[in-house]
Amino acid sequence: MEEAEKMIRVEGRVLQFWEEHIPFFNPVINEKGKFYRKEDLEIFFKIKDLLYKEGLTLSGVRRRLLQEKKEWDGSPLYHLLKEVKKELQGILTILADNDKK
Repeated sequence: MEEAEKMIRVEGRVLQFWEEHIPFFNPVINEKGKFYRKEDLEIFFKIKDLLYKEGLTLSGVRRRLLQEKKEWDGSPLYHLLKEVKKELQGILTILADNDKK
């Protein structure tokens, strides 16, 4: 979490507050602590911009992000990328199986 604080330039308690109020984060949590994925960091940067540059409230940020997600999830590109990901995962499985032989 310290690295995220430094990168985004907000205090950890602010990141935790955003994480509690905006349902988009999926950090990795283990015995060493909480680690944010690249996607999580991108969302934090987006939230910061919407709050501080565009002047939205936190509920406004949440609505905007949910709307963008809804639009993205319904787009043809999203579905194409989902299929490509599925195919690539299949290829990785085949390659991993071949390495075991």
